[in-house]
Order: sequence, then C-alpha cells, then structure tokens
Amino acid sequence: MKPSTSPLAFALFLIVLCPSDVLAQKIDTDGSQLIEAPFTHVPPLIDGILSPGEWSRSESNTVDFMNLGVAGPGPATVDDTEDLSYTFSVMYDDQFLYIAVSVKDDVYIKTNYGQRLQWNWPVTWENDAVEYFFDGDLSRTETTCRNDIETQTGGQWIFGSDTEDTPLPFVSPEIFGNYARPYGTGVNDVWYAKTVADAVSNDWSQEARFALSVIGSPSAGSDIGFNIAVDDIDSYDPVTLEPDQYIDLREIQLFWTTYGYVSGTQTTENTHEIESLWGTLRFLEKTSWIDWALF
Repeated sequence: MKPSTSPLAFALFLIVLCPSDVLAQKIDTDGSQLIEAPFTHVPPLIDGILSPGEWSRSESNTVDFMNLGVAGPGPATVDDTEDLSYTFSVMYDDQFLYIAVSVKDDVYIKTNYGQRLQWNWPVTWENDAVEYFFDGDLSRTETTCRNDIETQTGGQWIFGSDTEDTPLPFVSPEIFGNYARPYGTGVNDVWYAKTVADAVSNDWSQEARFALSVIGSPSAGSDIGFNIAVDDIDSYDPVTLEPDQYIDLREIQLFWTTYGYVSGTQTTENTHEIESLWGTLRFLEKTSWIDWALF
C-alpha cells in the first residue's frame, strides 16, 4: 500500500462523474490498469443481489474477451459476451472494501463433480466462481502471491456457492502457502461473499466484502495492487460425474488485467500469481465523490 501521488487525480475524478454507464479503462502513472473505489456512507447488503441503486456510488469496469481482458489457462475459448463477460464494481467505507460482480454466462455450474473427486476437496476454481487478488503492500512481487509474506496483506481469494447451497461461500485455504486461511463463519467475518444465479438465463452475480485489515489496511488516497478473474465451466453431469475427473479442467478464466497482451489473448502461464502484472485499486479521498441523490 502506498499513498497516491498521481497528478492526474483531479482529472480522473472528473472522468468518474461522466454520465456514461461504462467508463473507458483508466491507466495509472506506472502504466497499470486502474480502478478507483469511491467512499460510501451506505454499505451494500451482501446477499448476491445487485439491488437498484445499491452500487450507484461505486466505480465499474466491464470485461469481455475482445474489448478488455485476457483469458487464462484452459482447454476452451470464450465464444462471445453471452458465453462469458462481466462487470465489476468497487467502493469502500472505514472498515471494508466492497466488490460486486455481474456475470453474463450461458451455463451456470456451481459444482464440477469430477474435479471435486480428483482433488478430494471443494475446488472452487473448477466451477463458475470469482477470484480476487490483492497486493496490499504494493510490492509487485515477480514471483507468486501465494506465499506467507504476501498473503498477510492480501493474496488470492476464490468464492463460489458451496456444495450444500447454504448462504456461506467457501474459500480454498490450501492455496495460501504457509499462511493458510480458515473458512469463513458468516456475515460477521472479516470476509464474506454471496452468489445468486438466474435459473432461466444462467447469468449470475456475486457480492463480496473484505475487511481492510486483511488486504493491507489501505486508507483514503492510497493504492494497492489488484486483479479479478471469473472462472467458467459449461458442462457437467452429476450422474456420470463427467467431465472426466482426470482430464477436463475448468474451461477458461477471464482476467481484468491484460498483462501487456492485447485483449482477446489466451495465456498458457499462471500469470495471475504474479503481482507485477496486476492492476491498481485506488481508494479515493472521502471528499472525491458527490452523492447526486442529495441534489
């Protein structure tokens, strides 16, 4: 985490007030993709439902394969925006960072049974899920975020719907190296997320909340490293346990940051672990956002 000293802060603030629903991608002074989190006095209800007006104070980016975003490892490709695309929104208050993700998906799958058997634990990343990446000390490590140093100020988080379809999502603690995290205890925990899917359209949404204390304790005017990805799988059979548990993996990931590639590129490396390739999440000053509902 470091204070923001960008001379473009005021100009970017004016862009935030632009009436356009989808803003052009911002870039920080280091050349990284940038999203700015406004301060909110009204925290959202973390129920997975993006209620009208609930995220009106947030800033958003829309990610699709051709116009913004890079696909991670997987045996498939993104066919079109209906197959996989998403909009994510960010805002914060004195205690938490809030993130909403609205996903366009042609098939929603919350449990890839074959992969669950292969790994012998709930493998969240082999389902339709959201992955969050925080570099709270802005160290931009060139190695991996999955170590006991980096996870103390962020690391990697993965949320989906758990196998019993209860309100509690699960996070996979085994990926956090020696600084393993426990499963959450519910809405009063330092992190919490909830996913809701539309049974007709298969579109789905997730709301997540992270205590600032677990992502490096950022404050107004500071930056942290950040990335987000949506995992996608389109087929499974709970009777035959197909796709084959030893062959077929998650089909694709779609990341916000482009890693220096052009949009529409599919990578083969686990570049999502490398913090230097992530974007920047900026926490705006509390006076940098006008609540138009007051006028």
